[in-house]
Amino acid sequence: MAKLKDPEFSPDNKRIAFIRHDVDKSLSRLIVSDIEGQNEEVFLEIPTSGQRRLLEAAWSPRGDEILIALIEEATASDTGAGKLQVVRLAD
Repeated sequence: MAKLKDPEFSPDNKRIAFIRHDVDKSLSRLIVSDIEGQNEEVFLEIPTSGQRRLLEAAWSPRGDEILIALIEEATASDTGAGKLQVVRLAD
């Protein structure tokens, strides 16, 4: 079973970035597709467990990078930590 997170349109409105959580495979992926939802390409994939997962995606103004918010696994001493990561797209 896959769950999709809110799609984000690229600045030129030609592509869509979204997060797909694949519950059966315990994976969280950043995917970019064309505006019709075809030609999907995975740019980031992390295994999920507990709270660890990708949260949000946001395009850079030029559309050449995507900022990803993710949460790391909590430990016994904390509640987990948010993290930002920049994913550079191929030119």
